[in-house]
This record gives sequence, structure tokens and C-alpha cells, in this order.
Amino acid sequence: LVLVDPIPPRRTPYGEQMDDHLHAWMDDATRAELSRLGAARRGAADPVAACRAYWALFIRGYVNDPQHPPAFRGDPCNVPAESFTSAARVGELTMASLGDWDWRPMLRKLRVPTLIVHGDHDPIPLASAQEWAAELPDARLVTIRDSGHFTYLEQPQAFYAAIYEFLER
Repeated sequence: LVLVDPIPPRRTPYGEQMDDHLHAWMDDATRAELSRLGAARRGAADPVAACRAYWALFIRGYVNDPQHPPAFRGDPCNVPAESFTSAARVGELTMASLGDWDWRPMLRKLRVPTLIVHGDHDPIPLASAQEWAAELPDARLVTIRDSGHFTYLEQPQAFYAAIYEFLER
């Protein structure tokens, strides 16, 4: 099993910490612009252009260097029109459906070699990745330096080296 920058194994305390990390790089003007773009994309005359403007700013909270995010393949805004009005709500409902999750008791029962890969600047707290590694009986954590949430894009050599080493073992 390979977990790449996984959701925390429990909501508390990591959910709030993640929100804090996601917004730490922003000043008030950036925060206001992100809010404006988020609202604008739901009713825009050109929802694809509005989505791209929002995405270009939003993604900066997930990367090591917010001023120079990596190039992504594909277009996250090339989706059906309905997605622009429902994406945020779907995300909210998905997270709400998990309730106050805590998967640690279940993790202790999982008997499969596991690699957890985590960027050292991921907004998901490193402590949560360390908790995955501590709770899974046969787990190893690799922290990728100078990387945010997209370790495979920001530090591909280190990312793939960790994967290959794990698979060879």
C-alpha cells in the first residue's frame, strides 16, 4: 500500500491545523481575492475562465513555493458545467459525512507493507503522516523535502526513488 500525502487518520486535531496551514501563506488581500474568485466561479458567464483564475490562486496553499507552483497536467476546470456550482458543496458534504473520524483502531489491524509519502510543506500536518506510520503495523514514512502536497510533481526524483525502493523491498 502506498499512501501519498494522505488525509489525516483522524479529524481532531488535524482538520483545523490543515486549514491554518492552507491559509498561512496568504495575506488579507489574497484571502479576499480567493473568496471573491470562489464566489465568482459559481455564477460566471465564463465558468471555465473563472475556475482557472480561482485554481491558479487556490493551489498555492498546497505547494512548497506558493509563488511558483509546479505545472499540472490536464485542466482541473475542464469539467461539466454543473461541477462549477456543486464542487464546493460536494467537498463539504464528503468531509461532513466522515463525521469526527478516527481510523487508528482499524489501522492497527491492517497487515500489509505500507509506504507513507509526505511533503515537508504539505498543508496536511506532518504529524498526521507520522501517526499513520505509527498506527500501521508494517509502515514506513518518507518525508520529501521542499515539497507540498504534490510530491510527485514538486520533487519527482525523490518521490519515485522512494516508491521504487519500497516496491523492491
